[in-house]
Amino acid sequence: MNRLPLANPELRAKAMAVFFAVFIVFVGLFAAPTAIASSQGDSDSASPTIRISDLSPEILVDEDELVLTVHVEAASPEQLQRARIITFVHADPFGSMAEVDDFLSEGRNDSWSANELTMEQADIERATTGGTDIRIRIPVDDLPLWNSAAWGPYGVTVRLLTSTSILGLSPAQDRTLLLWYPPGATGEMQVNVTVTGVADTLSPGAWSRLAGVGTTVTLTHEDLRVLLANDLGHGLEIASIPSGDASLSLLAVTEQTELYGLAASTRTLHEPGVDVQESDPQDSQSGQSQSGEQVGADTGFSAGSPQSLEAALRRSDISLLDNLVIADNEWWGLQVLRAGAGETVLTDSEGVAESSADSTTPSARFLVDARTGSTIVDGDQRTADSQETVTVLDSWGAAAESLSSKARSEYGDLSARQRVRALTAISAAQDVGDLSVWINIAAPELGKNPSERLAELLENPWVNPLSLQDMLESPLSTIPRQPIGESTSTSAAEVEAILHPLNQELVATEDVLLATVDGERPTPVQLLPVLASTASDLTTQQRQVRVDSALDILSSFTRTIDVIPSGPVNVVGRNAPFPITVRNSGPYALQILVGLEAGDPRLSAKDWVPTVVPSGGSVTVQVPVQAVGTGQVEVTAVAMTEGGTTLDASEPITVRVRADWEGPGLWIVAGLLSAALVAGVIRTIRKGKRRMSPLATASSNKDNG
Repeated sequence: MNRLPLANPELRAKAMAVFFAVFIVFVGLFAAPTAIASSQGDSDSASPTIRISDLSPEILVDEDELVLTVHVEAASPEQLQRARIITFVHADPFGSMAEVDDFLSEGRNDSWSANELTMEQADIERATTGGTDIRIRIPVDDLPLWNSAAWGPYGVTVRLLTSTSILGLSPAQDRTLLLWYPPGATGEMQVNVTVTGVADTLSPGAWSRLAGVGTTVTLTHEDLRVLLANDLGHGLEIASIPSGDASLSLLAVTEQTELYGLAASTRTLHEPGVDVQESDPQDSQSGQSQSGEQVGADTGFSAGSPQSLEAALRRSDISLLDNLVIADNEWWGLQVLRAGAGETVLTDSEGVAESSADSTTPSARFLVDARTGSTIVDGDQRTADSQETVTVLDSWGAAAESLSSKARSEYGDLSARQRVRALTAISAAQDVGDLSVWINIAAPELGKNPSERLAELLENPWVNPLSLQDMLESPLSTIPRQPIGESTSTSAAEVEAILHPLNQELVATEDVLLATVDGERPTPVQLLPVLASTASDLTTQQRQVRVDSALDILSSFTRTIDVIPSGPVNVVGRNAPFPITVRNSGPYALQILVGLEAGDPRLSAKDWVPTVVPSGGSVTVQVPVQAVGTGQVEVTAVAMTEGGTTLDASEPITVRVRADWEGPGLWIVAGLLSAALVAGVIRTIRKGKRRMSPLATASSNKDNG
């Protein structure tokens, strides 16, 4: 009987070996990028590596081809024998950022093979001596871009197949994103990015590179002075923030009312002592060679002229917004809304979560009931000037995260750049109506080249850059947000305790300034350094040090009046003047009240005497007192403002009171004087009678004779 060939055990074993070899080759050639390996980072460090270093264009519009540049490195030429590079592109755009991030981290298995090339020997040799860059050209017709309405982010994967990967070992691979926006594509979004903390991280010259619609920077008036003095920042839009890096949201949460008022006043254009005015041209020219900080302090502009500031802003085409409250991440909450009534409150970088599952924000501007923190939508909308309604500009937290330096370090420059574009493209392509989004991000998060980083978001064909002023006038959102609650910061009580003495001292200082004889004196610029202690990101120790320094500053205003020490004083009689001398070592003449505080009922001093103490001079005030007893009494001389702020108080003064001398004593003295007078009259009469008796006898004898 003839037997079948495969019935032979030896032949059957060889056939099975061939089958498995073919199967392995098939898997190596046609399996999706992630069917064999998860990522390049999972490969053996000694294995060949491949990385997508460039993609041109990064946004494909109407070009004829896509060019990838990949960088390949290997330890030896043997590792790259018969090496091939296969490029895969997805056939459909990603519909969410979750899909994008899953692809960048794990890959996908539904890719379309768009190109395959075999590495040349010259490239193999260069790859083993520092690496080689290989350009891969893919005609657009070979890409799976069939539906022009399906524009947006597509996944791109390159995979390096070598002899080891054919044997089933993990191949090296890398992934990135391609943005497709063909002619005729529909979908648009309006975007504004407000960058905070610019002055702390950028030189004045770098500010001007952020100029243009779509980017707003936050600056204090001191920063603005530097910018104008150096003739920089043409075309900038500036949101004015408090001086000294003060945090309005922190002050609102910790309920430091006076400090909040001082911080808020430093944002306004017409705040005396903070505004800037033009200097002589010579001063302005001489300041060009100085540092930004020195220029801002010494040249270019000085305090006191809002008109000249307005003129300088017009010449530089700078728009200044001073009716905004920008919240800090840790201190954002309902208290900030209440404190910002009448102004627009800008949320922190994380924004406010929507109540629905929709991942987009049709409009960043919405109304909130300041009593409950709930969104006001549809027919329940009330006028924006209602005391119970606050306008909120909500930050798109996902965009702020995608722009951050953390995202760049996690995904690499190219993929991080494309991820920013993917975020906006996915949102704009969903076509949910008026899509106006605002992004709040701190300058340090943008890295060393913030203008380039912002361009990744703003310079896309589906993005319409918008000024912050236009954003504030955009349509109100009709999507409810999660209710805004009180601040959840665990350090609020601690910060409030640290700042409370400073807040109280500021109350006293403002009261003293109101006591100047020139009338109500504006808050001087010397007070502004106290705001440094109210920054949002200080440690407890840093804040305490700054508070102590600020208290010293305020004390220079509230501790200028001294009551001159006095020795023991005698008060004789029911009503008598009590002399008190006060001295003024401060720069202003003050209208004050001087009086006595006595804790003993034997001496009454109810009247406070008004007086003016000249700067650098002293006065003596006669305070009326009333003694109602006799004995030794201790009193305190006090100088205070009409507002009730105590300026100084003396050490206890000993007073010897003799109130009883005025009543019975006077009558006794008068009685003694009267008795002496009567005794004198009687004695005079008696002496007269004795002199008259001999004369009368002689006259009688003469008559008889």
